[in-house]
Amino acid sequence: MVDNTVSADDDMKARKTRKQSRRVQAPTHVSETWSNAYHKWAQQFTIDAIADNYAAFKEELVHLDLSAKPKDMLQATLLVVQACLIYGSALDGQQYQRFLRQQSYQPDMASGVRYTLTFDLGKKHFGRVLATARLKYIDLADLFDHSWMPYKTAGYSRILFSRLDHKDFASPSGEWGGKELSRLENMIQSDLRYDYTEEEVDFSFDQMNTGVATLNICDLGFVKADEK
Repeated sequence: MVDNTVSADDDMKARKTRKQSRRVQAPTHVSETWSNAYHKWAQQFTIDAIADNYAAFKEELVHLDLSAKPKDMLQATLLVVQACLIYGSALDGQQYQRFLRQQSYQPDMASGVRYTLTFDLGKKHFGRVLATARLKYIDLADLFDHSWMPYKTAGYSRILFSRLDHKDFASPSGEWGGKELSRLENMIQSDLRYDYTEEEVDFSFDQMNTGVATLNICDLGFVKADEK
């Protein structure tokens, strides 16, 4: 798998033409519609994480078999949640407030969510988003174009999907049973292929461990550039 953790400056240059021709670029400002709500949420989320000594993050890292510091997940998670709001700036007040309520520090306290999505932002930085069964409010294509300035990386090289109950996707008790992975894959396919052709981006979605499925993705433009 090709590492997608390029520098933010290189990523912005390489993707400028594509972003301008396909869709309007992401807002460079923070929308006043949701900024206050986001900052209040981020403050409480941070308080909860520190009070728990990042134990919830540690539990998820162990479940995903990831080598990273639980404390480092805090900033990355705040960044990914903020990016979701940026690209969902057309959401009305009720929707973005619902999305923020779903992003509780303790996953088992969130309502209306089914999955934990852990984004690999590069350099051992992993951001967490809690998602509904239909992945509402999460635009995977736009997030793949996003630059993470504090880390000087862009996009993500993979997303690890797990159920909140940490059960296997094919568990008979699951809402979708054995069809759960295929439904997730169809939603991922629809999201990414709306913005990217097969010549631009390659990705795969497979269950690697019990209860963990991984979306691996790479920008073929960088692969071709490296081959020259």
